[in-house]
Amino acid sequence: MMAFLKGLSDPNKRYFFLLAAVIISLPIQMNFNALWISLFSLNAILSFRRKDFETDKGLLLLYGFYLLFFISSALSLIYSEDLDNGLIKIQTKLSFLLIPFAFASKLKNLGKSQIQWLLRSLILSVLACTIFCYLEGLYQAIEQQDFIQLYDSYLSDPLMHRAYFSLFLGISILLWWQDPKFLSKLRIPGIILFALTILLLQGRMNILAFLLVVAGIFIFKTAKSFSKKQNILAISSAAVLILAFSLLPKKYNRFNQPLTFDYDLSAPSTTDYTGLTIRLAIWDMAIPLVENDRVLGLGIGDYKAELVKKYNEEGFVVGIKNKYNCHNQFIESYLSAGIISLLSLLGIFILYLFYSFKTKNIFLSGMVLYFFISMITESLLERHWGISLICIVIPLYLKGIKTED
Repeated sequence: MMAFLKGLSDPNKRYFFLLAAVIISLPIQMNFNALWISLFSLNAILSFRRKDFETDKGLLLLYGFYLLFFISSALSLIYSEDLDNGLIKIQTKLSFLLIPFAFASKLKNLGKSQIQWLLRSLILSVLACTIFCYLEGLYQAIEQQDFIQLYDSYLSDPLMHRAYFSLFLGISILLWWQDPKFLSKLRIPGIILFALTILLLQGRMNILAFLLVVAGIFIFKTAKSFSKKQNILAISSAAVLILAFSLLPKKYNRFNQPLTFDYDLSAPSTTDYTGLTIRLAIWDMAIPLVENDRVLGLGIGDYKAELVKKYNEEGFVVGIKNKYNCHNQFIESYLSAGIISLLSLLGIFILYLFYSFKTKNIFLSGMVLYFFISMITESLLERHWGISLICIVIPLYLKGIKTED
C-alpha cells in the first residue's frame, strides 16, 4: 500500500491511475464517475507542465472543436434569461473544456501498451455492469412477478437510460472485436452477450446504427479475410440476435409497432405514439424554433422552456407532461447555442472520420458512425456518459492507433 501511495507522487503514474479510474467508472453511477473526472481534472491543473502537453496536431485540432463547442454554449448564457438553468447546463458542458485539457495534459507520455490496458479496462467494466444489470433485472422480475419487463426497464434502470447503455455496449463490442488476444476464450460469448443486451434494450436507432456499422466492417474487410473464429463470432451473434428478436413477447416488443408517420398531438398517453411518431411530433415543434433564430439559437438557459412553451401552444399533451428535450443532439445543440454549436459538433465527427480514413482503421470509423447515428434520435451529449465517451474513449483509441511503444 505504501509503495502504491509513493508511486502516486510521480505525476505520470498519478495521471494514469486517475485516467484508469475515470474509464473504469464510466458505465457506473454518474455521480461516482463525476467524482473521478473532477479529481482527474484537478490533478491536470495542479500538475500541468507545458512540455508534457499533447503535441499531436490532429488531436489538438479535435480539441479545438471541443473548445469551440463549449464556448458557443457558454456565450449563449449572455442572451439567456434563465441564468440559473443555463448555469446548470453549462456545468455539464464544462466537460468539453476540462476533460480534453486534463486528457491531453500528459497523454503523450502514455505508451501503446498502457492505452491498450485502459481500453481493455473499459471492456471489463462494461462486462461487469452488464452482468450486474441482468442479476438486478432478474431480482426485480422475481420481486415484481413480472419477467416480461426484464426485456426492458429492469435491464436498463439500474445504470442509465437505454440509449447510453447501448452506446457503451456497441463501442465495447468494437473494442473487443479488434483486440482478439484479450480474454480470447471469453471474447465470443462476451460479444454475443453485449449484442443480445443491445437488442433486449430495444433502442431501435442504436440497433440500426450497430447493424449498419457491423455490415460496413464486413463489406470493408469482406468475410473471406476474417479468421475462422471471427466468422464464427459474426454468425453466432447474428443467430442469437435473430432468435432473441423472435422470442420477444409482442406486447413488449417495440419492433412490432406499425410504421406510420401520423400522430395526434392531443393524445393523452405515450402509448398512443410509436417511437418514430413521438419524435416527429417533437421535431415538428423544435424545428420552427430553430428557424426563428438560425444564428445564435435561443440560449442554453431558455431553449428547453421555449420548447415546452411550443408544446403548450400546439397542444402536445405528452410533451407538456414529460417536458421532452429535442431527442436529436444536432437540433438540441442548434436550438440552444446556434449555428456555431452545430458546426463545431459536426466538425468533431468529420475530423474523426477523416483520421479513421487516414489511418485506415475501420473500427474507429465504426465507433464514430455508431455514435453519430445514435444521436439522430437521442440527445446524447446532455449527460456525462455521452460526453466522456466522445472526449476520452474515442480519442484514446485514436491515440493508440498512432502510438508505438
